[in-house]
Amino acid sequence: MRNTLKCNITGAERVTNVPYLNRRADRLGITVEEYKENYVAKKTLADIKVEIAEADIDSVSTKYGITVDTLSDYIKFNGKNRFVPATLVTA
Repeated sequence: MRNTLKCNITGAERVTNVPYLNRRADRLGITVEEYKENYVAKKTLADIKVEIAEADIDSVSTKYGITVDTLSDYIKFNGKNRFVPATLVTA
């Protein structure tokens, strides 16, 4: 089996190794398969975070044709820093 990660947004693939996959999955408390299913490339993830900051998570998820929950999982399972989309409340 070839160890590759495929970005769920762009479709780009990259080669990886088993220890890396195991570390990432263990850190998140998920299986390697779950990590692979939710993988998003670093640059793409950064772009998505900027889009969410400028607009909102609903419009970004619609743009990519995925649910808000799926987009939240992509953000939660990728990157070193936790990113929690803020909801702006104006009074």
